[in-house]
Amino acid sequence: MIAWLDERTGLVSAWRRFADHPVPGGPSLRHVMPAVLVYLLVEQALLGILLATYYSPSSSDAWASTAYIHDQVAAGWFIRGMHYHGTSAMVVAIVAYLGQLALTGDFRRPREFVWISALLLLLVTMGLGVTGNVLPWDDQGYWGIQVELGIVEQGPGGEALRQVVQGGSEPGNLTLTHLFTLHAFVLPAVGALLVAGIVWYATRGGGERPTQVTGWVTPDGGGLVAAGTF
Repeated sequence: MIAWLDERTGLVSAWRRFADHPVPGGPSLRHVMPAVLVYLLVEQALLGILLATYYSPSSSDAWASTAYIHDQVAAGWFIRGMHYHGTSAMVVAIVAYLGQLALTGDFRRPREFVWISALLLLLVTMGLGVTGNVLPWDDQGYWGIQVELGIVEQGPGGEALRQVVQGGSEPGNLTLTHLFTLHAFVLPAVGALLVAGIVWYATRGGGERPTQVTGWVTPDGGGLVAAGTF
């Protein structure tokens, strides 16, 4: 079956080339974080799909559907908890990755793309957290979005942006559907593109800082004998 599929699509061979690619510099903790980000992104996507099969993005039904997931669906409380804390795990992983890039100097040329992508991914993940907290449409979600939109309103063009997000002058059904669209479709798609870009840049061997020559004089008076990357 696998050979039949690969003969007609080439997907299996493409996956093997991706999975078996040589790691520049050999295996090390330095190369772990992109894989962690991929795992967390896939996990969040799968858990989100499971939750979306029972969730109703309506101001009149959102809380009831959330309570149904938590109390009636088999392992629903566990799936919802994993999805809820998965966003926090992504934030921690991205911050750790940014710290690694800063400590190793891997944010410098020619790795600016990875640094910028990681920063944007952090903003996207925080956006997922903000929009996800509103979806149950309980007291915390309702008043939380009021406070957050109130902060947004203080910035340039904030009043117009608040009107667009709310879908009117007051929070209601359109607010919830707008935020659900952002949370379930727009932000995950942007996050997936950013993670794919980070992984692609790493697997192609790009982003390895150019080797800079350092050296010392040998005891017999010779010249430079060692080269390294720093």
